[in-house]
Amino acid sequence: MEKPTEDTYVAEFVSVTKQLGALLGFDAEFNRKTPSGKPDIIIYYKTKPVAVIEVKGPRIPLSDPSLNEQALRYADWYRKNRDVLFYGIHNMKYLNLFKFVQKEQREKTLLDFIEGKKTLWVPVSNFPFKIIPWAKSIDDYKQISTNNRAQENLQDFLLKFKEILEGKTLDLSSDVIEAIRRYIEEGANRGLTKFEDMYRRNEENVRELFEAWRSERSLDKPKNDSQLREFLGLMIKEQLYTFSMKVLFYLVLQSIDAEMAAKLKENLASVEPSDPLIFKRIFDMLFAYAIDKTGDFEEVFGTNTVDKLPLVDATLQPLKELISYLSQIRWSEINVDVIGRIFEGLIYTERRHLLGQHFTDTSVVDLILAATLKSPGRLIDPACGSGTFLVRALNYWRAKYGYKKENYQLIEGIDIDKLASMLSKINLYIQAIKEIEEKTKYYPKIRHSDFFKEMLPPEFSYVTTNPPYTRQEEMAMAFYDKEYKKWLDETVKDIPDWSKRASIYAYFLVKGAKLLKEGGRLGFVVENSWLNAEYGSPLKIWFLDNFTVEYVIESLVERWFEDAAVITNIIIAEKRKNPYSVTQFLFLRKKLAEIFGAAPPASDLVANQRYYERIEDVVSRGAGIKLDNDYIIFEDEDVRKVMIKKHTLKTIESKLGRWGILKGPKKYLELVLNFLEGKDTRLRLLSDFITIERGLTTNANEIFYLPSKHWKSLEESENYLTLKGPSHKIVKLSKHYLKPLIRTAHIENSSYCVSTLKSKS
Repeated sequence: MEKPTEDTYVAEFVSVTKQLGALLGFDAEFNRKTPSGKPDIIIYYKTKPVAVIEVKGPRIPLSDPSLNEQALRYADWYRKNRDVLFYGIHNMKYLNLFKFVQKEQREKTLLDFIEGKKTLWVPVSNFPFKIIPWAKSIDDYKQISTNNRAQENLQDFLLKFKEILEGKTLDLSSDVIEAIRRYIEEGANRGLTKFEDMYRRNEENVRELFEAWRSERSLDKPKNDSQLREFLGLMIKEQLYTFSMKVLFYLVLQSIDAEMAAKLKENLASVEPSDPLIFKRIFDMLFAYAIDKTGDFEEVFGTNTVDKLPLVDATLQPLKELISYLSQIRWSEINVDVIGRIFEGLIYTERRHLLGQHFTDTSVVDLILAATLKSPGRLIDPACGSGTFLVRALNYWRAKYGYKKENYQLIEGIDIDKLASMLSKINLYIQAIKEIEEKTKYYPKIRHSDFFKEMLPPEFSYVTTNPPYTRQEEMAMAFYDKEYKKWLDETVKDIPDWSKRASIYAYFLVKGAKLLKEGGRLGFVVENSWLNAEYGSPLKIWFLDNFTVEYVIESLVERWFEDAAVITNIIIAEKRKNPYSVTQFLFLRKKLAEIFGAAPPASDLVANQRYYERIEDVVSRGAGIKLDNDYIIFEDEDVRKVMIKKHTLKTIESKLGRWGILKGPKKYLELVLNFLEGKDTRLRLLSDFITIERGLTTNANEIFYLPSKHWKSLEESENYLTLKGPSHKIVKLSKHYLKPLIRTAHIENSSYCVSTLKSKS
């Protein structure tokens, strides 16, 4: 049988494209008249030639600079001779598609800052399209016509290409994040059984490393086999995420450093062995080389506890596929904002939940910063996560005051999660474009530490963050010290009547506020429960007595954290006592994207200036209105703003304890405020008639409320409820121990008659 060649695959690809693309308006042709002499694929859309695809074997990575340089020369030939504006390079595994653009349409990429602009052919997407990612050689050519997954991938490419031709913009960064996660999850799931066996046999000191890891995270000793397996699962997942993060960062660095690129190519050629010891040794040497070459990034490439673990052989195949996938991407040609988004998306779900991490959308961060920041000054984010607040603060100052190298030295971050602090450092380095261009060393001031143990002086001009929203009862399951409650108590010891039920974000607010110098400013996004909850009262009184609360900002139409079971708002305050200050409650009637649009690329200075002007316009709406009374309401199609004097807020707090009433309609607000001032006697407080007491608190609703994410109902009889629990444990529970549970959702639209109630007095 004749050995297949690239021509064989081209013919197969054309045939399948004709079948799959017919309904979408696509056709394809096998083209032999090419500048290289080898056949290419011509793609037609509505009978017009729109793209040429050059095919290579799967062993040639799409990121190869010489391949790209040669391909784009051919692309220019097709543009001039066939009027084709799209050109693709396809190595059976993946497909990169380029488009010819006019000079003014071209976005700056990382490489532009290093070498200057080279071509007007730009990728239509930052990342390649998957076709047959598992292909190993040209012998796999039949997969395009026989494998369902390959055909789904090709059809997905055609659908996205159709969108591009119709003028839509693609953002595949979420696809890349999901692909990386999928490889890691697959590796962790495949390797867990062998990893557990290695623990029980204590092969290669796995048990000692596990105990060290458990101690670092203040985790109690596993109570049973189920919990041991859960902890081992978290550990192997952390190992694979950390490894992947290092590989990804190395790929970004080598894209702008020829020596690092050569070293990577040399090492990747040795990755094929299936021996996990050799595989791990290759990459350990690569990471050590990166530290030596850059003179930095010990925190990123250095060795920690999970790095000392042996790699389980079952994890190798997913890791190899992940490395192959990441190696197809030309990281130097990707916008720095997108690279940051990739890193930000890679903290795994369990870790986020335990730490209460909900990474903040750029538009929310920009709204906070535009309302908080003035001229550049020392800034700290005490729960910096992947560094979004820090990166965006630099972007804001650059747009408002121009580029200044010293601004990088003004920003600091702390995070208790080492992976998050590592991400933050990576993102800041990537953003330091001018520093790279000038070959200057930049050492981001990011600390892996518990914020509540840090003894920092009150010398900061700004404190901005999205603090964790996790319940205190869950904190010990994260990375907090067993004595973390002692540190929390120390933070609020000078605040009278502080409630122990306060969520962790309230402690972040207090400790963060205490870091400000006089005139310093604070910008937080927090749970909105502090406005109305009983535990919020001491916090509100403390802020009113010691600060000027300038803004409370909340959306009436969208949740800012889709993955968080909380509704949030923004607090902006200044460390300045002013008994006559006015607080502006800004309620947004449209989504942020509708009001001021998406953030432009960091490289577009003018677009960023216009963008921040739109945000500042929203925040300052109604600013010129004179406040003659205790409060005034300003409204337009975008916002509703209630401006209220401090003494009136104190009255609301002392008599009601609920600032949330300010969201109410104008007539309602007038009625309540007149009642509080004794001008209207028609209203009565419910507490005048009934005593409201706190009910039972489980402190672990997911365990005691049935069914839940931990307990699934399997069967119910007259006397028993059968449940399936963690690790498939089956429990038969007598209904004697069960009580009915009424939740808020159960009593919606119910009415109650209170006209017959008599006052307690």
